[in-house]
Amino acid sequence: MYKSIYNLNIRKTSCFIFFILVSCSVMGQAKPKKQLTAADYHLWSTLDISDISSTGLWVSYSLRYESDKDTLFVKKADTKKTYSYPLGRKGKFSGDQWYACIVAKRMLKLTHLKNGKQEIIEDVNDYEFSSNGKYLVAVSKAQEGRKTLMIRNLTNGVTQKIENTSSWAFNNNNTLLAYCVQNGIDSQGKVVSIKDTIQSIAELPFEGNVGSAIVWQKNSASLVFVLQTLNELKKPNLTATKLAQYRFANSQLLVLEPKGINSFPKDKHIESNSSSNLKISDDGKRIFFQVLPDIPTNSFDTPLVEVWHGDDKIIYSEQKLYGHLDEWAKTAVWYTDANEVFEFMPQETHMMLSGDQQFALTSSLEPCELQFKYAPDRDYYLTNLATKERKLWLQCHSPEMHHTIMSPSGKYITYFMDGHWYMYTLATGEHKNLTSGLGVAFYDEANDIGDKPDTYGFAGWTANDKSIVIYDQFDIWQVPTDGTSAKRLTNGRERNICYRITKTNSAKQSPFLSVNDSNVIDLNTALVLKASLTDNSMQGYYIFDHGKVTPLQFSPHRINDLKKASGADVYIFLQEDYEHPTSLQVRKGKDDKPKSIYQGNTQHSDYFWGKITTINYASETGVPLKGLLYYPSDYKKGTAYPMIVHVYQKQAQNIYNYINPSGFLEDGFNVTNFVTQGYFVLLPDIEYIIGTPGDSAVFCVTAAVNNVLSKGDVNPKRVGLIGHSFGGFETTYIITKSNLFATAVAGAAQTDYLSGYFTVSENYKRAEFWRYEYFTNRMVKPLFADFEGYLYNSPVYKAPDITTPLLLWTGEKDKHVAATQSMELYLAMRRLGKNVTMLRYPNEDHSLENPDKQVDLAQKIREWFDHYLKGTTQKEWMVKGL
Repeated sequence: MYKSIYNLNIRKTSCFIFFILVSCSVMGQAKPKKQLTAADYHLWSTLDISDISSTGLWVSYSLRYESDKDTLFVKKADTKKTYSYPLGRKGKFSGDQWYACIVAKRMLKLTHLKNGKQEIIEDVNDYEFSSNGKYLVAVSKAQEGRKTLMIRNLTNGVTQKIENTSSWAFNNNNTLLAYCVQNGIDSQGKVVSIKDTIQSIAELPFEGNVGSAIVWQKNSASLVFVLQTLNELKKPNLTATKLAQYRFANSQLLVLEPKGINSFPKDKHIESNSSSNLKISDDGKRIFFQVLPDIPTNSFDTPLVEVWHGDDKIIYSEQKLYGHLDEWAKTAVWYTDANEVFEFMPQETHMMLSGDQQFALTSSLEPCELQFKYAPDRDYYLTNLATKERKLWLQCHSPEMHHTIMSPSGKYITYFMDGHWYMYTLATGEHKNLTSGLGVAFYDEANDIGDKPDTYGFAGWTANDKSIVIYDQFDIWQVPTDGTSAKRLTNGRERNICYRITKTNSAKQSPFLSVNDSNVIDLNTALVLKASLTDNSMQGYYIFDHGKVTPLQFSPHRINDLKKASGADVYIFLQEDYEHPTSLQVRKGKDDKPKSIYQGNTQHSDYFWGKITTINYASETGVPLKGLLYYPSDYKKGTAYPMIVHVYQKQAQNIYNYINPSGFLEDGFNVTNFVTQGYFVLLPDIEYIIGTPGDSAVFCVTAAVNNVLSKGDVNPKRVGLIGHSFGGFETTYIITKSNLFATAVAGAAQTDYLSGYFTVSENYKRAEFWRYEYFTNRMVKPLFADFEGYLYNSPVYKAPDITTPLLLWTGEKDKHVAATQSMELYLAMRRLGKNVTMLRYPNEDHSLENPDKQVDLAQKIREWFDHYLKGTTQKEWMVKGL
């Protein structure tokens, strides 16, 4: 009896202990993960940094969703306090006290950050805070060209409304506000000071004129108004547009009336669309503006016949796209003291001013000679705006803006030519090579296209034009403009780190014709450097301070979009890698450690996810290469998986990119979609030999695939290939030379180098010669100098050698790579009885834009690979036309 009771108690106790152990075990277990499906894709968003307050106490960021239900957030950096603004945009801080943004239906939401009070101001199209943060200036949407301007005192809430405002503008530091009030066909210009109080500074009657634009002088000593007269229908009479400059020092108003001045360009008028086409010189004595012909010829509209000359520098179709170059808007200058106008670029189409606005450098879209580059070289003319002397400065020089740069103080022009940086002294006319004796290259040594190698980059100027700051492959150099000894500022070459100076805040857009002041670099203050190892395995930012380089954050992640508080050593940036979603990080001070203050896509941890590694192999010439290998989310050692290989030039630099799953794909391909569906995905780098881009792709991709196959994780009979655009060319070429792939998908592929060469692109309306001789097609020589080479690199003429089932897709109205390129290969394979299917999407371009068609393409590509690589049943569209 006692034994039975004892045994019963033992069993009860054992069961109780077992229950506790099981319960504890279950409670201690992680939440079970789920398989990711297309129904879950909508949960993912993209995290973007918007702004940081001046002290770094507050940050703003946004989440972008494919559903367009985006949300803007403001978060206190050291607490969980957060404000959200669905569909918010144009967000701005005013110190640490106020935040404003535009929300749905043109409503301004104003938030007092300290007490949390929020207010909606309706019908706001744009706004600004005053410099001291005490006032908010907002403007409503224009009604018949007129707006309502609101000036709100943020301390007491008192709002002043100014009706019928035709234009408004703050000065550079938001202490002075100018605006025009319209009254019928008249208007009045007003200027007020907005500091502790609002004070009237000037009132300017413009009888018979309406102010349509306002621009301030850099130091706020004057401003200029664009004045329009209205006809009987109250529409602007464009040919009667005037300019008016108001000078505060002597309360002087100067007016330019084109009809009353002999030096004004004949049969032209002032372009008056916006303030972006106006600039006042720093000394206030010159106004730069644009002029247009009174009556354009429009000779391209309905010609009786198109005349295409063989020696035209620009072919007819491109001329028609751009219009007559002599009818483009041209810049002129109004010398306000002398009331004289000088149109200094009657033939040219592009210009830039010296930093002191004493010289103008002009060039034309028309090339200097018959050329076939995408952006042909052009002649440059230099005009002294004081003497009006004009001369040819450089012949057949690069049109790229970053190859020719005016100095901020107006003493020099620096330019990049034939792999070197040169300096031109405006005062003496002397040209000097600054980099020939420095022993390192300042041009891209890895250049593998037909055009000349580009520069590694230009960072800016030091104060008073003393030196330029430029880059070699690794380092930052300070090169004095007087030709004295240059100095290497970093030691990246020894450490295999590439350093580049980065901007840490969102500078205002430079005014019309300005030399950007942000190009002035103060080497005596701390600078932030973007940094990465040459193999991209470590990335991040460093601080450069008085010659010393120290890491701010440098780790095996993608680290980008850094911003710094303007008034404190507080930094924010984004950090991610493929296996960890993007987070918003903050670092206070140079010695503090970064801290995550927001983690995006937290649902990531609920799902099985792939992992990434790199593989190493070599090109045909022995150049070491890397590939990115993504493992399937259900990976188990010992199982042989299918693999998809995506090709497009070089991709290893994206090693740490977090990739949202998505059904809305412009090119139908997404790494995460496939790894969560049981595929390995390989992204191999390709090194090219000029003249044989196809064989280069075959060799490098085959080497990469064989490297993966040697590991035993991939079924060698279940490997697919995919590429888009130039990757589409690579895909179609590879399958003419290799039987390694069970199937292939090629989007917008270039398949015929012969017909492609003789195509006028719909995008640019120019002959495609440039793409083959100077760009990614890498042929370098003209077709007739290497006919066999062009023929050899054309997949369509190798169609008899294709044994791989191929899915082609193209946008019917592809303006980048003509849809006929895909059609040619489709027809060739059809005629040969090969296994080919083509998807042609009506009214779509190079990449699909219609969301329904994006989903359809992604689905069909997945079904295609599932059939050929997993053995699933063919879908109806694969065997039967739609």
